[in-house]
This record gives sequence, C-alpha cells and structure tokens, in this order.
Amino acid sequence: MANKRLAKGLDGVSRPWMPRERYMLYSRGFRDGAGIKAMNAECSGLEDYDRGYADGCKARGAATTRFAKEIGYKPSILRAAQ
Repeated sequence: MANKRLAKGLDGVSRPWMPRERYMLYSRGFRDGAGIKAMNAECSGLEDYDRGYADGCKARGAATTRFAKEIGYKPSILRAAQ
C-alpha cells in the first residue's frame, strides 16, 4: 500500500495502517463521496480514503442515473428550460 502517511501508535511511533483502519478510511471516503460532501482534510491524500471517495461518487452517479431512467426523468442543469 502506498499511503502518503503512516498511522501512529499510542507511543507516537509511525507504523503501517492496519486492515481495519484501511477499511474505515475507505468507508469514510465512500460515505463522503456518495453524500456529496467535501473531502475530509485529515484523510484527503490517503490512498484508501481517496479511493473510497471516488467509488462513492461513481456509485451515487450510477444510482441517480438509473433511478432517473426508471421514472422517465431527464436531469438538466438549466432550470430555466423547464
């Protein structure tokens, strides 16, 4: 794994991220990306968080596009067109 930073133990010494910490980073990133939230400044730049954020954005886009097709709605940025 190529995270830019290492985690720190209770003793303050840097150590590699543990699998559960990597999972939580990814989950937090996914939640933020899917929820259209700004990237968390503390986590941004960490590979697992960034990957989760990108995957969350993609999942949100796919889900909303699929639902729009299902109900026959064509989203438009130009609200004046309606």
